[in-house]
Amino acid sequence: MARPIKETPVLRGKDAKEFLRKAAESEKGQHRVSSKKYEQARKMFHEIMGKAALK
Repeated sequence: MARPIKETPVLRGKDAKEFLRKAAESEKGQHRVSSKKYEQARKMFHEIMGKAALK
């Protein structure tokens, strides 16, 4: 049997401002990922896909 889903907490103060700032940047397409993090994620993706037995 499934467990009930907990209520989503309400963001307040600094957390709420940060969330709204990031959401606005994302909608405008201004969010950026560093080259280092992008390459790490890309490498991990290819490593995982290489191990996957997809048919």
